[in-house]
Amino acid sequence: MDSITHKMGIELIALLVTGGVSLVSLIISLIVSLHFYNKGEKNYDAKLRKDHHVYENKVKVIKDALYSIDSYLSYLVDDGRPIIREKMTDVDLTLMVRKNYNSLALCCSGVEIVDLYLTLFLSNLEDGVLKKYNEFRNLCRNELGLKDQLKFDENRIFHTIISTIALKKYSEALRTDASS
Repeated sequence: MDSITHKMGIELIALLVTGGVSLVSLIISLIVSLHFYNKGEKNYDAKLRKDHHVYENKVKVIKDALYSIDSYLSYLVDDGRPIIREKMTDVDLTLMVRKNYNSLALCCSGVEIVDLYLTLFLSNLEDGVLKKYNEFRNLCRNELGLKDQLKFDENRIFHTIISTIALKKYSEALRTDASS
């Protein structure tokens, strides 16, 4: 009986050692997995922050480009009404266009948007600059992930002035009705 007990004791020890080694292996595997999971999660967070920064920069560049086109059109379009615009010299406009052209080239994935931007400044009303401007806006929307296309008629693409005269008349009419 002694030899059977001794043999069972050795088997029990071997079983405990094997189980302990397996348990240690499992713990090490979990620690390594958690380490790489956390590292992957940190990399994913860093990628999200980078993507957000790139998107925000792209929005700014596109807004600046649209502003420069509006500035140019405010000198090009004459519909007989007073034109509201900032005072800008040829030098100011040229420097702004160069800066925006380079910025668009660096941050936009679509080549068309960069090409059309410069084409707008080399076009005039007879070349259909207003339709090209609408096309540019849609390329900008697409670049920002907005898929719906804007379809403006030529009278709504660019406004030289937004008048408050009608609002004043309406306000005066309301006052007159209220006093009656």
